[in-house]
Amino acid sequence: MRRYRAGLVVASVLATGLALTACTSEPDPEPTPMETMSNLEGTWRSPAGVEFMELHEDGTFDGFDNCNTAEGKWATTADGVSLEFLGGTEKGCPEGTVWLTTAVAAAPAEDGSLELRDSSGDVVGTLVRQES
Repeated sequence: MRRYRAGLVVASVLATGLALTACTSEPDPEPTPMETMSNLEGTWRSPAGVEFMELHEDGTFDGFDNCNTAEGKWATTADGVSLEFLGGTEKGCPEGTVWLTTAVAAAPAEDGSLELRDSSGDVVGTLVRQES
């Protein structure tokens, strides 16, 4: 009888352990920057508030870099956003003020901003989402 009871106790402990193990799960992984920025459409501005880029739902954009306007197409990629400039103004601007039209990609930063990068991968500007 004792063996039978001991067997029941062991079986009960094992069953409880299995049930508790089944209830625990791995914590959800941290979202990637793109997952936290799933809705990119809207207006993005420089911290100074002058320069901007507006990403439209139809995959087009327009913007201003404090000297020239720009327009083009955008698309999400695994690393962020690709940018294709199709046109804009071409004023003679002071050096260092034209940066929006040199960007070919935008990548999310840890703080939720978009870092615009040129073809070399260098950051040429940073934009933050404009709240409506």
